Amino acid sequence: MKTIFAAVAICLSLQAGALEYENWIFTVADGEATLTGYSGTGPEDLVLPSSVTADGTNYTVTAIGSSALSSRNWIKSVLVPASVTNIANNVFHSCSGITNAVILAQADVIDLGMFPSESTDFDTLVISGNGSTRLVHSYGNYAQQPRYIRISGVRDLGEGCFKNYPNMKELVFEDDYLEVIGKEAFYENKTLASFDIPPNVTNIGNSAFYNCTNLSAVTLSTNLLSIGNSAFRNTKLSTVDIPDRVKHMGEWAFGGCNAMTNAVIGSGLGILPNYAFGYCNAFQSIEIPSTLTNISNSAFGDCKALREVVWNGNDGTIYGGVFSGQTNWVSLVITGNGNTVVSGFGDKAVQNVTISGVSSLSGSAFNNCNSLRTVDLADDGYLRGISGWAFGSCTSLDSVAVPNSVTNIGDYAFYTCSSMTNAVIGTNVKTIGNNAFEYCHSLLGVEIPVSVTNIGGRAFKDCESIREVVWHGNDGTINGDVFSGQTNWVSLVITGNGNTVVSGFGSKAVQNVTVSGVGALSNDAFSNCKSLRTVELADDGHLRSILRSAFYSCTNLVSVAIPNSVTNISDYAFYDCASMTNAVIGTSVETIGGNAFEYCHS
Repeated sequence: MKTIFAAVAICLSLQAGALEYENWIFTVADGEATLTGYSGTGPEDLVLPSSVTADGTNYTVTAIGSSALSSRNWIKSVLVPASVTNIANNVFHSCSGITNAVILAQADVIDLGMFPSESTDFDTLVISGNGSTRLVHSYGNYAQQPRYIRISGVRDLGEGCFKNYPNMKELVFEDDYLEVIGKEAFYENKTLASFDIPPNVTNIGNSAFYNCTNLSAVTLSTNLLSIGNSAFRNTKLSTVDIPDRVKHMGEWAFGGCNAMTNAVIGSGLGILPNYAFGYCNAFQSIEIPSTLTNISNSAFGDCKALREVVWNGNDGTIYGGVFSGQTNWVSLVITGNGNTVVSGFGDKAVQNVTISGVSSLSGSAFNNCNSLRTVDLADDGYLRGISGWAFGSCTSLDSVAVPNSVTNIGDYAFYTCSSMTNAVIGTNVKTIGNNAFEYCHSLLGVEIPVSVTNIGGRAFKDCESIREVVWHGNDGTINGDVFSGQTNWVSLVITGNGNTVVSGFGSKAVQNVTVSGVGALSNDAFSNCKSLRTVELADDGHLRSILRSAFYSCTNLVSVAIPNSVTNISDYAFYDCASMTNAVIGTSVETIGGNAFEYCHS
């Protein structure tokens, strides 16, 4: 009965022009053989022939047909010869006993789906392609796959070819043919711990290593050009060095790499997309090259551990919006090329900022950076403007030195920098905007350079702690209205250019005033300064007039010496200076106005 069944099987396998040679069943077309079946039951170490013979004619085996060796559970190892150039995707289907396979086929495509998913002891797979071979995997069940894989002659790892291989322990590329690692090539491969990208690989596809949660080290090839979306997302990488030749990186390329502490970005990358390093929660430092001209929002989003950023700028704008979620950002160093603009760092948790090569700090550049303690603005000749709200409400900022190249300090530029004790204003500043230093409650002193021609309203309003002001005037008017709310103002030194006019200090809490280089003290210049004790008016030949009510009701002023250059003391000039014990009137005074010294009781 068994003999009958065997005869029937052989007969069926030989139908439709099939031939047989040493148990191998094959067909012939165009002088080449395709293996379509096997009638034997051994040996367990099966070597497929590179040629077969029929009717005295030798045929090279170039193809293996669909299911040619399926369900041969007795096969333990298999070797496919180099003569094969075409191999079907299910050749060894249900051959659950396979433990080793050597595929020497010189095929353009080798489908790893040819091997059974049922094999529990698949140990070693060796593949040697033709130099252009592409590996693919047609099936979704990857439950049992080889532990050790050696590859040569393969150019392309196609989509999903090693996807979710649960048992892979080692993968070795024995030559440098590989150029492409395709989409999801190693997707969710949980056993892959390290990977050296072969040197000629130029492209890593989307999600190539996505969710390889044990992948802790990778070396990228120096010839790499492109890294796809989510290529290394959710891996265990601790660091990455992106080669200079990389021109493209996809979104989330290294996003969610929670063990990554730093990355080196090569000079070839021009665009960094959304969440390229997003949610890298251990990320501590990054240096951004000047060649990176476009960084998308949240490229470094929620990198909470970030401590140090070095940003080398270019002609464009450095935009801080690419960072978010940082809670302990210690240092930001920005180095521009002279035309760089800085913006968008408002509300960031950065503590220390160093800036050079920057032409402008745009509106709200660092607004509401409540952790910001120090700002070092390089006096390198580039910075021209500090725009409105640039450092507004940086409540921990303790001091600032505005470089000499700056010509404009915008409205509210340092508004409510309540911890600031010292501000040095550069020698070329022309404009200090409205409310520029308002509510700098800790500011102890300020020196206003002669270059300043315009100070906006309330520029130093409610700077209660100011003790010393040195104001170098010019042809315009020095107007004290920019100060208010001072409660312990010890010293005001005004140095004009000979034509300067002083006004608007009425009702200020200043205690001691020294004036030189001033042509006139205008109406009410210091009226109702109840704390004023001493006034020193330089006898330098410039002061001509002390106008109406200039020192009206300065009830604590003890003495005054009118310089010899003064010709006019106007009405009520020293009215109600009740503590004044001595007044020396200069030799050139021609007019003393009505009530000029009335109620000077002392």
